[in-house]
Amino acid sequence: MERSEFLAALRRGTELVAVWPAAKPGWRAWVAVWSAVHLEDHPGIRNPDLKLIWLAREWDPEYVEKDLCWAEDDGMHTLQHLTSVGEEQLWDTLERLCGYDAFDYPWNTDYPG
Repeated sequence: MERSEFLAALRRGTELVAVWPAAKPGWRAWVAVWSAVHLEDHPGIRNPDLKLIWLAREWDPEYVEKDLCWAEDDGMHTLQHLTSVGEEQLWDTLERLCGYDAFDYPWNTDYPG
């Protein structure tokens, strides 16, 4: 994904995901980023201030395969939970994680979340 598309998607309130290194052997992990504002409160550009939630989670492959419960510690485990506000914090957070080019739309991936 290109930088401009990444930024535009987040301003629209679209969730984006990227593969993340899992802590447990055999598990799958992803980092997701989405809007921290109520989207119905902001028509058009729904997140002009770029208030974002970042969540890195990993899933037990057996739970993914069998489409079981996604409750915390029931086939899913949170690795990191971050927030950012504004474009500067957005790029700083991305630099610490995996870069915008690693992100895609959830429906283009096998993201289980």
